[in-house]
Amino acid sequence: MSEKRAHEIARLERIVAAQRERLTKLKEAEVKAQRAARRAQLTRLKIAAGGLVSIAGLLEEDRGFVLGALLQVRDAMSKPEWSEAQYLALKRLGDTELAAREAQRKFGNGSMEE
Repeated sequence: MSEKRAHEIARLERIVAAQRERLTKLKEAEVKAQRAARRAQLTRLKIAAGGLVSIAGLLEEDRGFVLGALLQVRDAMSKPEWSEAQYLALKRLGDTELAAREAQRKFGNGSMEE
């Protein structure tokens, strides 16, 4: 093999190695970005859950009590006698409260406590 050809092969091998390294870094950056996006999403969900606890008037209640209430609902939902009608009744109650608050915010005096 000629010296010129050997230099060309070495140059191409360096290019391939550099591209592999670049690809690895891009994959790592993508994973990092996905983790950051997931953390941001979870943060938004937690803030929203805190807002719902506030709307329900339970923000200043004991943490154990609030968690116990949520666990009780979770347990009830896991039982065979739990029905879609029960779920929909609770959802309707919540949706009605949220809609009333939104209407008051838009058209009312806007001085709602949270």
